[in-house]
Amino acid sequence: MLSPTLRLRLGGGLGRETAEASVYSYWSYRGMVGLLADLPGGYGVALSHEVLRRDYEAADFFETRRRRELRNTSRIELSNRRIVFAGLMPALAISYEDQDATSALFAYSRLRAEVTLTRDF
Repeated sequence: MLSPTLRLRLGGGLGRETAEASVYSYWSYRGMVGLLADLPGGYGVALSHEVLRRDYEAADFFETRRRRELRNTSRIELSNRRIVFAGLMPALAISYEDQDATSALFAYSRLRAEVTLTRDF
């Protein structure tokens, strides 16, 4: 906690996904950093960035090299604790995701907007 109204969030992880065909098995490595702020008027804003890397065990069926992916995701979320619908707080999030891959079939960029209803316990 940086202050009562400003928080820093750090995260990371190591994952393993296995499948019968080694072309679908991979190790994943992830890191993230986020900043959350409580603002006047009940507003809250959260900024985050995550990096995810996947290293597959075997080459794709149509490729000669093993598949690797690197995904970067940036996100901003805005909410207001004073606005409530049936006991739920609305939030608006916008994220941008860019994935680079050894195979162009798995490379993409996308912009996404989400409206959610949440309840803190």
